[in-house]
Amino acid sequence: MASVSSAPLATTAADRASDAEAAARRRDVRGRWLLAAPALVLIFVGAVGPLGIVLVYSFLAPGDYSGVVWRPSGEAWFNVFLERDIFDDTLGPSWAHLSIFWRSVSLSLATTAAALALGFPIAYFIATRSPRTRSLWLFAITIPFWTNLLIRTFAIMELIRNEGVINSAVIGLGLISAPIQMLYTDFAVLTGMLYVYLPLMVLPLYASLERLDFRLVEAAYDLYAGRLQVLRRVILPLVKPGIVAGSILASSPRSAPT
Repeated sequence: MASVSSAPLATTAADRASDAEAAARRRDVRGRWLLAAPALVLIFVGAVGPLGIVLVYSFLAPGDYSGVVWRPSGEAWFNVFLERDIFDDTLGPSWAHLSIFWRSVSLSLATTAAALALGFPIAYFIATRSPRTRSLWLFAITIPFWTNLLIRTFAIMELIRNEGVINSAVIGLGLISAPIQMLYTDFAVLTGMLYVYLPLMVLPLYASLERLDFRLVEAAYDLYAGRLQVLRRVILPLVKPGIVAGSILASSPRSAPT
């Protein structure tokens, strides 16, 4: 009888412990949201708010000379994808707008892929250094942030223009007789964006790799896994949050450069 009567008491104690744990978890989540509230408000006011205004304006009728008329209209979105022929007023795809949209998307994807391909080895190299030298490598990665974006853009232009450093060096070596046109091309845009956004890919990847338990990598090697298998089945799944964060940072602010 004693064992039978003690079972409900044990269940009640377990329920109370579970409720207390759930309440503590809710308090922790509430505290995290309160701590993040100032940053979220700043992001909303500085980023989401202006984008929301632009979105609302895109569904309003254009004014006669400037601005908008507060009357619902889909003309702006209609003109993004379709256009009327100036002669017979027939509808057709707006190839100019579609080509610009595709160029922006393709350059964004190419920049993200190139930043990931270059940033992952850099982040892995920094994460595997000793703690004393690791800070120096991180310092080197953050140095470009000290310089204004306009100055960095002019520096890239000085490298790849027809009379720039690269063309002058290659012509001086006798490899080509005329300069290669690199400036004002998609390659130039890709190079500039990769230079600007590569640190934004490296830092989140480093944050994930720095917390990686490399004993798992050693265990995979002990189980006769090859380098590619270790990378694909051990390292990449564990650093996926860093890959996602870096990809978002490297791909989202893309419309201005293109």
